[in-house]
Amino acid sequence: MAVSGSAPAAAQPLPLDGDLPERWFGPLTMTDIVRYQGASGDLNPMHHDDELARGAGYPQAFGVGMLGAGYLATWLSGPPTSSAPTPCAASAPASRN
Repeated sequence: MAVSGSAPAAAQPLPLDGDLPERWFGPLTMTDIVRYQGASGDLNPMHHDDELARGAGYPQAFGVGMLGAGYLATWLSGPPTSSAPTPCAASAPASRN
């Protein structure tokens, strides 16, 4: 199967001359984490078992950084208009409250 078309445009920096609009997400619930982890195929119990997560040194079960990255990408892009990748890196797990 042949595919043709142009390469995606390079990411452009956000303008620094104004504020981004305020958007609200959350509160992040266990249901949000479990649904995201299930959709991603990551069924590790650390994402839904608070007792197991505490035993491993975490305060509670948590979502992976890509869950937070999804919220960030949504905030930065506004309503879905394209499927352009949004480069980012997670510095902490997504936690409730």
